Amino acid sequence: MNKAQNRYMRVRKAKSQAKQKQSSRRLLALLIFFSCLFLMYTAFVLERYFFHFTDMFTEENAIDASTAIHDSTPMYKKENASQQESNIAQKDGALLPVDVTNLKHIEWLVVNSAIVHFYQAKKRYPVSLEELASPYPNNWISYVPKGITYKRMSQSYTLLLAGTPLDARKELVEILVYPSVHKLALSFHGRTIAVYSIATGKKGMPFSASYVTERVVEPNGPGSPFGTRGIVLEQEIALHGTNKPSSVGRSVSAGCFRLLNHHIEELYPFVPKGTPLKVLDGAPAASSLSEGIPLVLTRKSLESEKNPGVRYKWRG
Repeated sequence: MNKAQNRYMRVRKAKSQAKQKQSSRRLLALLIFFSCLFLMYTAFVLERYFFHFTDMFTEENAIDASTAIHDSTPMYKKENASQQESNIAQKDGALLPVDVTNLKHIEWLVVNSAIVHFYQAKKRYPVSLEELASPYPNNWISYVPKGITYKRMSQSYTLLLAGTPLDARKELVEILVYPSVHKLALSFHGRTIAVYSIATGKKGMPFSASYVTERVVEPNGPGSPFGTRGIVLEQEIALHGTNKPSSVGRSVSAGCFRLLNHHIEELYPFVPKGTPLKVLDGAPAASSLSEGIPLVLTRKSLESEKNPGVRYKWRG
């Protein structure tokens, strides 16, 4: 084979190798392109279907998906409020008006308030109502009322009473204090549920507004000056019972709000963690429950809400 033939063969071989490399690069580019498409499609499917259904059906209290969505998102995403309420109305027809003389309605309001406060603190909805009724310090509520069903979704939740939602998407239970008349009211949307006499601070109010940071049973143990229950606010202030019942109705404390022990025991289960408190002038409206809130829990059923390892130093 002469030199010319050798040169021709080398050139031909080089061209063949160059074509093979070019084909390999094209094939690799196609593989990368289709792999990206596959990954994008997989991510879409997971987001659209898998995570969606995981969110919808992890709760123990699964209910009929055809029921209306009770949505608290308007509190955090105001721009979507009108559309969300429209969706509720379309799915639900009419919502049941709240009756603050009905104990089951009051229980529903308390649970609904706890869910909203939980979301504000955790940036997620509770997996179940049982998560809200965990032992101290995660006792947002003290018990899960019978007849109430809950289902969490990604941006909303349903909360039904005997299969029906109540008309209370935006309003929450709150505590109103009227120091000039030594009264405290559990209230919902301007309607007084129950009123109790209290002792207030000798030097006036330490704040005009606060919120419940903690709930504890038998603070500092049995026989404590703080009584049988403590609903803790800011600045070392609390709503609590007392071993000096004669002090109730007077301005004698160092800043706390004292109630008779049997009154704080009635009130305690209906004040979820996160509940706002406001100090107002004047006097509360007449109570919807003339005899107060029925005692729904015994001391034995609240063992998990004790905190014996801490010595509270509230202002009394």
